[in-house]
Amino acid sequence: MQFAIIGAGISGLVTAKTLREYGASVLLFEKENQVGGVWADTRTYPGLTTQNSKRTYAFSDYPMPNHFDEWPTAEQMREYLNGYTDKNGLREFIRFNTAVDMAEPLPNGGWHLTVTDQSGTQEQFEVDYLISAAGTYSSPMLPQVPHQEAFTGKVYHTSTLPDWHTLKDKKVVVVGFGKSATDVADYLSRNATHPPTIVYRKPRWKVARRVNNKIHIEYFVISRFMAGMSPYPRQFRVERILHKLGIPKKNWRMVEKTFTKQFGLDKLGMVPQEPVESTLNCVTGLAPEGFYDQIAAGKLINKQGKIQTFLPNGVELSTGEAIEADVVIFGTGFTQELTYFPEDVVQRLEGRTGNYQLYRHTLPVEVPDLAFIGYTSSITSAYNAEISARWLAEHLFGYMPLPDQEGQRAQIQEMEAFFKKTVGISNKNTCISPVGFQFAEDMLREMGAKLIRTKNPVKEWLDRFQPLNYGNLREELRRKKPEPTHQPQWGRRQTEDVEA
Repeated sequence: MQFAIIGAGISGLVTAKTLREYGASVLLFEKENQVGGVWADTRTYPGLTTQNSKRTYAFSDYPMPNHFDEWPTAEQMREYLNGYTDKNGLREFIRFNTAVDMAEPLPNGGWHLTVTDQSGTQEQFEVDYLISAAGTYSSPMLPQVPHQEAFTGKVYHTSTLPDWHTLKDKKVVVVGFGKSATDVADYLSRNATHPPTIVYRKPRWKVARRVNNKIHIEYFVISRFMAGMSPYPRQFRVERILHKLGIPKKNWRMVEKTFTKQFGLDKLGMVPQEPVESTLNCVTGLAPEGFYDQIAAGKLINKQGKIQTFLPNGVELSTGEAIEADVVIFGTGFTQELTYFPEDVVQRLEGRTGNYQLYRHTLPVEVPDLAFIGYTSSITSAYNAEISARWLAEHLFGYMPLPDQEGQRAQIQEMEAFFKKTVGISNKNTCISPVGFQFAEDMLREMGAKLIRTKNPVKEWLDRFQPLNYGNLREELRRKKPEPTHQPQWGRRQTEDVEA
């Protein structure tokens, strides 16, 4: 049986490694010349670090080296992912510099792939099963602003920046308030000749690496207990009691007061108006170290508003203010597109709502022989991708039956309604913050795995998340189910071959 995987980032690599443990043949198509996905050197910028510590961003069976920074740099992430690739013997299965142009379902199951390498040579492949692991950050989002053609300077997206030395003496405007926008603005404020200006529609809540400069932030955002502060359709008894007593709301008000004071948001006029719990989506992130201090010191100029129009020598904001600029950098995120699928497949994937209709954010009910890994953005993205890959393999190789299609559709609708009511739907329903832990627990339940992974459940719930607790998941599952319990689910072509 031949699996094809699109993308050799975190999700693609862990999926390939997991499937090979079940005896599958895998082939990865990666359009870059290296592994890493969003961590490839063509997509990163100086000063970029992870939003997780090296303890919580690692694979369950491959801890990050002790010499790595606490918050690994992009260079260290590339070193880590290359090490994981070689340790698991994956490099020989990766077709680098190869883009998937089209993926078309075959009449009797499986997929026909058309790919093109860097020389322009086109090839055709037929595979039994296709997994999209290309990630939720597919195409840079560049807003259409009037009169850009009149601007005499340069316009970039944070994912396509030139060499930093070319920006050093430029007057730069950065647009956005997400991670990449604030990272770039902060870096320029420390390394450029002119104080950069960051323009944003509204301030958003950001978190510090250490609360009150003392307590590690991951005790607050990457622990199972704190995850319970967010609502979820299925809750443990303790969580239900906490919510009934109103503890989560009191907790969030305390969080707001803490970061307002720690960052000096009152003095800067940058206190967000929305409750922090309503913004715990995939936009919320770490504040660069000293980011708000740079604003207070006048080394980074902040302007609330949006770019109304380009001017020949800068931009004009919605407030009417004109800002002189040589360079405008958009840190406005990405659009989620599946350009390699035919339109009819995309319509079946998105359904009536325009959001991906994926059971457990992995399996499309309406499209057979296809799965998505890594379409689960959250503060525990790497962990969620690894659990999803294991869950998929358990199902495909006959160890785990799933609900019927009606049951799967019901779960999709339940989660879509939940996100719409709580933190909003983003990136076509590929963001599962702030309930990444609960999402994984649903998958663990279906696999028949233990939710509590250590001998001290209280400490496990209160402590920072530890991926190594899941390093024995494969062995645990095989002890419980040594043999498949039902027909392997890898497509009609393979089923017909078995029956024949």
